[in-house]
Amino acid sequence: MLVAITGTLAYLDLSVTSKVIEDGREFKSSGGSTYLINAPGNIDGRSCEQLAQLEGVVGAGALRVGAEQPIVRALPQAGVTFREISPGFTSVLPLIQRRDSNSLDGVFVSEALAESLGQPEDLWSIATTRGESSVSGVYGYPDDGRLPTLQSAVLSPVPVGDVFDECWVVVWPTGAPVASLLRSTLTVGALSADNARVQQLNPRLGDDFDGASRFEQRPTRYLPLVCLVFGGFAGFFSVWLRRLELSSARHVGVKVIDQAVQVAIETLAWCGSAFCVTAAWLACFQLGKMLDVSHFLTMLGLQTFMLGAVGAILGAMAAVLQTRERHLFKYFKQR
Repeated sequence: MLVAITGTLAYLDLSVTSKVIEDGREFKSSGGSTYLINAPGNIDGRSCEQLAQLEGVVGAGALRVGAEQPIVRALPQAGVTFREISPGFTSVLPLIQRRDSNSLDGVFVSEALAESLGQPEDLWSIATTRGESSVSGVYGYPDDGRLPTLQSAVLSPVPVGDVFDECWVVVWPTGAPVASLLRSTLTVGALSADNARVQQLNPRLGDDFDGASRFEQRPTRYLPLVCLVFGGFAGFFSVWLRRLELSSARHVGVKVIDQAVQVAIETLAWCGSAFCVTAAWLACFQLGKMLDVSHFLTMLGLQTFMLGAVGAILGAMAAVLQTRERHLFKYFKQR
């Protein structure tokens, strides 16, 4: 009974919590937590990259349109754009393929462009009118509502000590003063520039994602307390079925305190068996799902079980105290 109660309620709570985590991941991976400021020629590259050292900033990097716009020989009419990035810009975009190259000579190409040129894992270089360029990596940039700026682009890392057109940051969890952070990257002469625009890379899923608030306000947040109550009923019922045995033992001199200790040990024993079953179920629930947060989900499920076990022990103690020696013959007749 305890396994059925705790397993069902824990499953409901973990399912809702997993949905919150999945929504947060989708928000972040779709670019909802990525923000950028556009101020052509007025972004200080060093100031932009230093934002990555702040708490809550996952990555930061600067971007600008390349001084030259060569043509990819294999796709002369594709309209491929060449942009220059600061070294830290690769922390803003998810890299699907990363080569063993730490130099600034290689370029990064979008997944869509890599697929147009062949298999992304086999793309080691691209031929342009400027010559052959080695490919340092392939980055993901799906067409999911985000700005199409880098949908079909070649990114070439350059030294950070220069001015850029844009500064991109990934903030997680969201809620930081992004606008003020990005405006701090403007050069001194552009502090009052009216053309500096701060925008979200992909507003499709909303302006913000408050995962902590959604978790605290989830509709299943009270299920552990419900489990405490139902566990109490299970513990009470397990001992109340033995009221004739307990009353008979008291009739021959067994003390109430001794019975309470004995019942507590017995209840802990079958709660331990229920714990093994519940732990095995939680392990199965975690297989293949969000391994980086499995510890949190496991502790959340065990919290629900532990409250149910506490309720079972309290219910068992209540049943012991409700049993009376003087009701021995009454219990006998009821049986």
